[in-house]
Amino acid sequence: MAQTSRTFAQLEVLLADNTAKGIGPTDLRDFLESAMGCYGSMYADGGSTAASIGATFALLVPPWSAAGPYRNVVVDLAGSELEINADGIYRVTFSASGIVTGATDRFAVEGRNLGVKIAGLTAEVTGTLTERIYLGFSRSVSLESGDTVAVWAKAVGGVGDLTIEHAQLSVDRVG
Repeated sequence: MAQTSRTFAQLEVLLADNTAKGIGPTDLRDFLESAMGCYGSMYADGGSTAASIGATFALLVPPWSAAGPYRNVVVDLAGSELEINADGIYRVTFSASGIVTGATDRFAVEGRNLGVKIAGLTAEVTGTLTERIYLGFSRSVSLESGDTVAVWAKAVGGVGDLTIEHAQLSVDRVG
C-alpha cells in the first residue's frame, strides 16, 4: 500500500473522467499523497560567530538551529540543504539578516541544486562595518526527486566577514 506522490499533470491523466471505472484504491491514495503536498524548511535564529566569506562561491553554513515543518522533503541541517523527494514545481525561498563585521563588503548569495546555480535565485547587497544587511530570493523552479536546494555565498571583490543573525530556507511544491 505504498503511496506515490505524483505531479498534477500525472493526476489529471490518472483521474481524467473514470468512464472505464479504472480508478482504484491505489489511485485515490496516490491522489491524497499528492494533494497533501511537499514542503520543508530550516532556520537559524539568534546569531552566530562571524564567518569569513571568500571571494568564490561556497556553501553557506549558518548555524541552522532547527527544521521547520516538512513533508516529502529531507531536511539536512548538517549539510545545509533540503532534498526533494517528489518531482514538481517548487517555490524556493531564502532570507537572512546579518551584521557586517569587516570593512565595507558586498555579499552575494545564490540558490544551487546539487551544487549547480539555479537561474534567478540570486541576491547581492553592500554593507559597511556594523551595518545590518538583508539578503533574500524567491522563485518557482522545476525540481526532481533527488535534487537538493542549498544556498551558496561569496564576498564580491575579496573576503568579507559576516555574522548571520537569522536565516531561513524553504521549499514548497506549487505544481
